[in-house]
Amino acid sequence: MVQGQVESYRMDEKAIPSMADLTSKGYLKTNETNCPNGDVVTIAVDGVVSSAKP
Repeated sequence: MVQGQVESYRMDEKAIPSMADLTSKGYLKTNETNCPNGDVVTIAVDGVVSSAKP
């Protein structure tokens, strides 16, 4: 889900977002920034989303 929102943001804003950008501009809700299993979601400088155990 987050990768799709990153792509939407990139198309709309012509920039790679941070997680804060996605939440502040309404692309994600604040409770959608981590995986349901507790993994932490990160966005790399090239816009690739990944998750890892905290």
